[in-house]
Amino acid sequence: MTSSGEQALRSNPSDPSGPSPSSSIRLIDDDSLPDWQRTVAAAHNLTTSAQREMSDTFAAAAFVSSGETMYLLSNTSGPVATASLTLIDGLAILGGMATVPSARRQGLQRTLIKRRLGDAHAFGADLAVTTAASGGSSQRNLLRSGFRVAYTQVVLSQS
Repeated sequence: MTSSGEQALRSNPSDPSGPSPSSSIRLIDDDSLPDWQRTVAAAHNLTTSAQREMSDTFAAAAFVSSGETMYLLSNTSGPVATASLTLIDGLAILGGMATVPSARRQGLQRTLIKRRLGDAHAFGADLAVTTAASGGSSQRNLLRSGFRVAYTQVVLSQS
Protein backbone atom coordinates (compact mmCIF):
# COMPACT_ATOMS: atom_id res chain seq x y z
CA MET A 1 0.00 0.00 0.00
CA THR A 2 1.05 3.55 -0.58
CA SER A 3 -0.15 6.67 1.14
CA SER A 4 -0.39 10.06 -0.45
CA GLY A 5 0.18 13.02 1.79
CA GLU A 6 -0.39 16.72 1.58
CA GLN A 7 0.64 19.87 3.39
CA ALA A 8 -0.58 23.44 2.98
CA LEU A 9 2.33 25.87 2.71
CA ARG A 10 1.16 28.84 4.76
CA SER A 11 4.53 30.17 5.82
CA ASN A 12 8.13 29.45 4.97
CA PRO A 13 8.76 26.03 6.56
CA SER A 14 12.47 25.91 5.78
CA ASP A 15 14.88 25.05 8.55
CA PRO A 16 17.20 28.03 9.05
CA SER A 17 19.89 25.76 10.46
CA GLY A 18 20.17 23.84 7.17
CA PRO A 19 22.15 20.64 6.85
CA SER A 20 24.74 19.67 9.44
CA PRO A 21 28.18 21.29 9.05
CA SER A 22 29.51 18.02 7.62
CA SER A 23 26.89 17.86 4.84
CA SER A 24 25.81 20.00 1.92
CA ILE A 25 22.91 20.07 -0.53
CA ARG A 26 23.45 20.93 -4.17
CA LEU A 27 21.09 21.25 -7.09
CA ILE A 28 21.76 18.82 -9.91
CA ASP A 29 23.27 20.05 -13.16
CA ASP A 30 24.55 18.21 -16.25
CA ASP A 31 27.81 17.33 -14.52
CA SER A 32 26.26 16.01 -11.31
CA LEU A 33 23.33 14.01 -12.77
CA PRO A 34 25.48 10.81 -12.84
CA ASP A 35 26.19 11.30 -9.09
CA TRP A 36 22.42 11.53 -8.45
CA GLN A 37 21.82 8.38 -10.52
CA ARG A 38 24.58 6.41 -8.75
CA THR A 39 23.25 7.47 -5.34
CA VAL A 40 19.70 6.34 -6.18
CA ALA A 41 21.06 3.03 -7.49
CA ALA A 42 23.03 2.46 -4.28
CA ALA A 43 20.09 3.49 -2.07
CA HIS A 44 17.67 1.11 -3.80
CA ASN A 45 20.21 -1.69 -4.33
CA LEU A 46 19.75 -1.64 -8.10
CA THR A 47 22.17 -4.36 -9.08
CA THR A 48 21.08 -5.51 -12.54
CA SER A 49 21.80 -3.57 -15.71
CA ALA A 50 18.06 -3.51 -16.51
CA GLN A 51 17.21 -1.98 -13.12
CA ARG A 52 19.95 0.60 -13.47
CA GLU A 53 19.02 1.50 -17.04
CA MET A 54 15.37 2.03 -16.10
CA SER A 55 16.27 4.16 -13.09
CA ASP A 56 18.86 6.22 -14.98
CA THR A 57 16.48 6.80 -17.89
CA PHE A 58 13.73 7.98 -15.55
CA ALA A 59 16.15 10.34 -13.76
CA ALA A 60 17.46 11.75 -17.05
CA ALA A 61 13.90 12.40 -18.25
CA ALA A 62 12.95 14.07 -14.97
CA PHE A 63 16.11 16.20 -15.10
CA VAL A 64 15.06 17.84 -18.38
CA SER A 65 11.39 18.24 -17.40
CA SER A 66 10.05 21.73 -16.91
CA GLY A 67 9.53 22.61 -13.25
CA GLU A 68 11.76 19.78 -11.96
CA THR A 69 14.58 20.38 -9.48
CA MET A 70 16.77 17.54 -8.25
CA TYR A 71 18.78 17.65 -5.01
CA LEU A 72 21.86 15.72 -3.90
CA LEU A 73 22.97 15.70 -0.27
CA SER A 74 26.60 14.86 0.40
CA ASN A 75 28.52 14.33 3.62
CA THR A 76 32.14 13.44 4.31
CA SER A 77 31.53 10.07 2.59
CA GLY A 78 30.34 11.74 -0.63
CA PRO A 79 26.81 11.75 -2.13
CA VAL A 80 24.41 9.90 0.21
CA ALA A 81 20.85 11.12 -0.37
CA THR A 82 18.64 12.35 -3.20
CA ALA A 83 15.33 14.14 -3.58
CA SER A 84 13.32 16.01 -6.19
CA LEU A 85 10.80 18.82 -6.34
CA THR A 86 8.35 19.43 -9.17
CA LEU A 87 6.44 22.72 -9.26
CA ILE A 88 3.22 22.98 -11.28
CA ASP A 89 0.77 25.88 -10.93
CA GLY A 90 1.26 26.42 -7.19
CA LEU A 91 1.55 22.70 -6.44
CA ALA A 92 4.80 21.22 -5.10
CA ILE A 93 5.35 17.51 -5.68
CA LEU A 94 8.06 15.97 -3.51
CA GLY A 95 9.70 12.81 -4.85
CA GLY A 96 12.99 11.12 -5.56
CA MET A 97 13.68 10.37 -1.90
CA ALA A 98 16.53 7.91 -1.47
CA THR A 99 19.32 7.46 1.09
CA VAL A 100 22.20 5.00 0.88
CA PRO A 101 21.97 2.38 3.66
CA SER A 102 25.10 3.56 5.51
CA ALA A 103 23.66 7.08 5.90
CA ARG A 104 20.13 6.23 7.01
CA ARG A 105 18.65 7.30 10.36
CA GLN A 106 20.69 10.53 10.42
CA GLY A 107 17.90 12.96 9.54
CA LEU A 108 19.12 13.52 5.97
CA GLN A 109 15.71 13.08 4.34
CA ARG A 110 14.12 15.38 6.91
CA THR A 111 16.74 17.98 5.94
CA LEU A 112 15.88 17.48 2.25
CA ILE A 113 12.13 17.70 2.96
CA LYS A 114 12.59 21.01 4.78
CA ARG A 115 14.79 22.37 1.99
CA ARG A 116 12.28 21.45 -0.71
CA LEU A 117 9.33 22.86 1.24
CA GLY A 118 11.25 26.12 1.70
CA ASP A 119 12.10 26.25 -2.01
CA ALA A 120 8.50 25.45 -2.95
CA HIS A 121 7.20 28.24 -0.75
CA ALA A 122 9.77 30.67 -2.21
CA PHE A 123 8.52 29.83 -5.71
CA GLY A 124 4.89 30.45 -4.74
CA ALA A 125 3.58 26.95 -4.09
CA ASP A 126 0.71 26.81 -1.63
CA LEU A 127 0.26 23.04 -1.43
CA ALA A 128 2.79 20.20 -1.28
CA VAL A 129 2.00 16.55 -2.05
CA THR A 130 3.97 13.32 -2.03
CA THR A 131 3.60 9.54 -1.83
CA ALA A 132 5.33 6.94 0.31
CA ALA A 133 4.96 3.30 1.26
CA SER A 134 2.45 3.03 4.10
CA GLY A 135 4.15 2.50 7.45
CA GLY A 136 7.65 2.93 6.06
CA SER A 137 10.43 5.26 7.11
CA SER A 138 9.65 7.71 4.29
CA GLN A 139 6.06 8.04 5.49
CA ARG A 140 7.27 8.59 9.07
CA ASN A 141 9.68 11.31 7.89
CA LEU A 142 6.90 13.03 5.97
CA LEU A 143 4.46 12.88 8.89
CA ARG A 144 7.12 14.31 11.24
CA SER A 145 7.63 17.11 8.71
CA GLY A 146 3.99 18.20 8.87
CA PHE A 147 2.36 16.17 6.10
CA ARG A 148 -0.93 14.44 6.74
CA VAL A 149 -2.23 11.33 4.99
CA ALA A 150 -4.70 12.35 2.29
CA TYR A 151 -5.56 8.80 1.16
CA THR A 152 -4.14 5.28 0.99
CA GLN A 153 -4.21 3.03 -2.05
CA VAL A 154 -3.52 -0.65 -2.57
CA VAL A 155 -0.77 -1.37 -5.08
CA LEU A 156 -0.73 -4.87 -6.54
CA SER A 157 2.19 -6.44 -8.36
CA GLN A 158 2.86 -9.80 -9.91
CA SER A 159 6.24 -11.47 -9.66
